[in-house]
Amino acid sequence: MAAVLSPSETSRSVSSPTKLLINNKWVDSQSGKTFPTFNPATGQEITQVAEADAGDVDLAVTSARQALERGAWRTTSASERGRLLNRLADLLEQHADELAYLESLDNGMPLSTARNIALPLTIATSVTSPAGQTRTMARRSRLTATTSVTRGTSRSALSVRSRPGTSQC
Repeated sequence: MAAVLSPSETSRSVSSPTKLLINNKWVDSQSGKTFPTFNPATGQEITQVAEADAGDVDLAVTSARQALERGAWRTTSASERGRLLNRLADLLEQHADELAYLESLDNGMPLSTARNIALPLTIATSVTSPAGQTRTMARRSRLTATTSVTRGTSRSALSVRSRPGTSQC
């Protein structure tokens, strides 16, 4: 049976408004505007989220372009990039329970689905290279991975391991 948040958990909110991450800094939107995000299970406001407008987007794009063209990442070796991305995956895993809780609270997804499926998929697809996604998901979750190679093409299959008669979704 899928784990769901208890009534006391679904009524919780996040204590401070969220900000925008621009140029490696958490900042308020230029307009100062925010918008509420609601718990779909209760309709209660979870928190206020910074509302980015065109000026914020332009600043973020300019900052990202400068980081790509002139920043340290451009000259960082592939092995070092891989090490840093794996470190990010490790940090996501260290905070997996908290992140799964927030994901469940924000979109109404069962907690077990957020923890056992959505979060591992996020880590695998956002942090690792496509070639390593299957292995990473299998290593970082309760997923069974199989890979077959036929005439230079790679096909992967993922399945969730669970006891007979139970569901992880």
